[in-house]
Amino acid sequence: MIGSSALRRIMLFTGPRRIRLGLGSLEALGSEARRFDPKRALVITDPNVKRLGYLDRVLNELDYLNVDVYDVRGEPSLADLEPLVERVRSESFDLIVGLGGGSVLDSAKIAAMSARNEGSIESYIGADKVRRKGLPLICIPTTSGTGSEVTRFAVIRFEWTKRSISSELIIRMPRSSIHY
Repeated sequence: MIGSSALRRIMLFTGPRRIRLGLGSLEALGSEARRFDPKRALVITDPNVKRLGYLDRVLNELDYLNVDVYDVRGEPSLADLEPLVERVRSESFDLIVGLGGGSVLDSAKIAAMSARNEGSIESYIGADKVRRKGLPLICIPTTSGTGSEVTRFAVIRFEWTKRSISSELIIRMPRSSIHY
């Protein structure tokens, strides 16, 4: 039984600003992206999503943009994420698109956040350490279960455990989620 003090806590749920659901939702990607007036996007995905043809569909919807692709493999560690963050900080992307499961979407959130927040990824682990909103972000989940596309958390693998960056600024980034 939950204690009465737990019932008295006030909780807040904040989600992405826009969520598209249903068959054909992916066809709205181009119009969702245009809302941010981007010139150059980075699509973060994984090899299996590419193999299944989903990346081709996303690239087709974003054919008016200069688009680069970055692969994430498995559950990323800090060492795995550092090249992604370095790339986002050194190149002029103005939109991040995450296409994949929870690890890919968490990586996309970290990339978007890191573009406008200096310092190591590790310095943001914990609650409310992010200082500025990141780049606009569109999350396209290809699996169900993690809910990463709607949470304020970005999970990182640490040896035998996981830790997270938790911030309202992760969820309050100009952001959309497309469920197709």
